[in-house]
Amino acid sequence: SLNSSSVTLDVRNNSIRVIPVVQDNPGFGLINKLLLDGNEIDTLDVASLHANLSFVSMTYNKLHQLEDSFVDQVLKTKTIRELVLLNNSWTCDCHLAKQMVRLGTKFKQFRVPTCTSGQCLIDLNRSCITKV
Repeated sequence: SLNSSSVTLDVRNNSIRVIPVVQDNPGFGLINKLLLDGNEIDTLDVASLHANLSFVSMTYNKLHQLEDSFVDQVLKTKTIRELVLLNNSWTCDCHLAKQMVRLGTKFKQFRVPTCTSGQCLIDLNRSCITKV
């Protein structure tokens, strides 16, 4: 059956700017493992997440922020077991630091990215907490 099969879409290093949404691409909903490293994606859309995804890697893209709706959906989606977001253009701010910590609570293997300034978002989150 399709549910037991593993479908990987490897589109690394392809100058992709947008992740397809399942509504527009029904076959996209069959993918379990999505490899998007080395592209030009700068935003993440909740509509690109679907129930079959278990692994998403998006290193070396142009991500700089995470929308609350995206993080909320990732945390709700039971099938996603790993999300890799290292080496992007992350903007250092307390909101992003909080979102990364939230993601880290779901994924045991989650490595919190560093900002473009080189600061680790976990360290930033600690300083944000003390400011409140």
